[in-house]
Amino acid sequence: MERRMSRRGTARFPICRSLGDEMTFIKRFFVMAVAAVFLVGCQTTGSGSYLGASDEPDMSPAERTMHERSEAFNRTIWEGAAMGAVGGAIMGILIGRDAKSAAIGAAAGALAGGLAGNYLANKQQQYAHKEQQLDAMIADVHTKNVQAKQMVSALEDVVAEDRKRLALANKQYEDGLIKKAEYDREIKDVKDNRAYIDSQIADARKQHKVFKDAGNEFQKANPGTDMKKYDSEVEELGRRIDYMAKVSDEISDPSLG
Repeated sequence: MERRMSRRGTARFPICRSLGDEMTFIKRFFVMAVAAVFLVGCQTTGSGSYLGASDEPDMSPAERTMHERSEAFNRTIWEGAAMGAVGGAIMGILIGRDAKSAAIGAAAGALAGGLAGNYLANKQQQYAHKEQQLDAMIADVHTKNVQAKQMVSALEDVVAEDRKRLALANKQYEDGLIKKAEYDREIKDVKDNRAYIDSQIADARKQHKVFKDAGNEFQKANPGTDMKKYDSEVEELGRRIDYMAKVSDEISDPSLG
């Protein structure tokens, strides 16, 4: 009797250990799924340092508007890429049953074919016909053009404000009205705005490239399709981003280096 109880007792431990392993497996799965979405977010938005920046209390109204509009513009629409990363994580962890496999799967899901490929795959899942897919893509780029126009207006306001700030700081410092520390703070604020604007332009160019690549891939998959309207929207977006860079260059003071 004692031996049988001992056998039953020892039989329980593998079951408990198996359940523990499954719980660990499930936890890893959710962690890697979240990490996969984060991975795509980092790839899509570039620096990502602007998130929540509009909450800074010492911003001027113009700076706050610039940050809010930049956040809206650089809030990406590549849900397909995010789902691709999560799908890759799922497949990786189910096949390899470990966190490393999930990480590899997530990277594969996000990067296989690039963000443009995942974006197109998402449109194919949403719409059955290529005409509908293309219309949705055109609408996406048009939305970005509207947001880019708003962003340009905000950038112009901040640049105009910073140019006045620089001129005043230079004059006050030359006249001995402010000390070097205060002057340096003013210069730093302008430099920070310039760096922020340049980072947003870099992220905008990444979005433009994905749209351009998506158009090329769509045309290859659907030869003979009229892409004029889509291409026109993408070209317009490129021009708007180039203009953003021109606006940024207007903050040109020797003190900024």
